[in-house]
Amino acid sequence: MNFITVLVALAITAILAAIAVPDIGSIIQSSENASAQRAVYSAWNTATADAIKYSGATLLLSNGNQLRLTAGESSATQETWHLPANTSVLLNGKPFSCLGWNGNAVPSTTTTCQTSITTSTIPAFTISIQGGPNVPAIP
Repeated sequence: MNFITVLVALAITAILAAIAVPDIGSIIQSSENASAQRAVYSAWNTATADAIKYSGATLLLSNGNQLRLTAGESSATQETWHLPANTSVLLNGKPFSCLGWNGNAVPSTTTTCQTSITTSTIPAFTISIQGGPNVPAIP
């Protein structure tokens, strides 16, 4: 009788584990999206602050998962944020590659980054991460 009880308990545990496995994948994906979102927000906020401090800044997505910030003459300051693998970053629905800011923290074309975003598009900035919900880029 004890052996049968153990087998039933193992069967129930196996069924519950089989049900839980797909949920773990979505939890991991949700965690990676949140991590990417935090990295993008941190990079964005630092870039706008550094643009004012150093009279300009450029945020560049490189190697598919690194956000690199350079600011100031001769790239006086540099920071890097690492995004989870296979993260897609969209700005206003288009793949994000780079964005420059002038000394007033207004998007502008820089030597590193050509942009068509102007002051008239600032209120419309939205960032989407790996198909996740759109979030305002400027709080």
